[in-house]
Amino acid sequence: MNKIRTIYNETKLKFEEWSKSDSIEFRNAACPETLRKNKFGPSEIGDKFGFSILWTSPKFEAEILFCGCCVTSFGDLEANQLNLSGELPTRNSCIDSKHKFGQTIQAVFESENRMDLLEGCVGMNLWHFQYVGSPFSNQFHKEVRQFCEENTIEIIKFLRPKRIVTLHNLAAKRLKRTFPDIKALKHPSFQNGLLFNEQMRELIRQEF
Repeated sequence: MNKIRTIYNETKLKFEEWSKSDSIEFRNAACPETLRKNKFGPSEIGDKFGFSILWTSPKFEAEILFCGCCVTSFGDLEANQLNLSGELPTRNSCIDSKHKFGQTIQAVFESENRMDLLEGCVGMNLWHFQYVGSPFSNQFHKEVRQFCEENTIEIIKFLRPKRIVTLHNLAAKRLKRTFPDIKALKHPSFQNGLLFNEQMRELIRQEF
């Protein structure tokens, strides 16, 4: 996994650099909203930088690789500090989570008695910065978005998952250019997860 560790190290350097930028676009991307001194305003130079690429440990040739758009809140300050630390995860943050995104995903696999698939999956996001809500396609600086997207594509190519399942329209649009066979599902938070539940159950029943 040296390639992924290299990507994490390079990302740390970039986000630290952006956190000290005079440009608010770079600072807002590098300094997670839930970790800032002023959560309801723009980031300030001196705010803690942080990011999240994978939300599970990396695994080669996983049955499912989930890719969302970017991280939101993980539920509380302690969970945000842990998951936005910029460290390679050692567990699946969607299992027994404090946030609705993870709870919705886990509930589907539990209902189908296929927690083994969730435990063995890879989870990640197209963008490594945090946005609490639903970001626009041009959210934050183009350089930041491109940097993150290139990392994400390199990691997917390296891990060679059997199926790529996107959980956001922006992630689907971007990844289809490189991986045309992706399965695009609705976001687990959209309409309280009703469409995601239906689509994920159908995928499990048809392919597993």
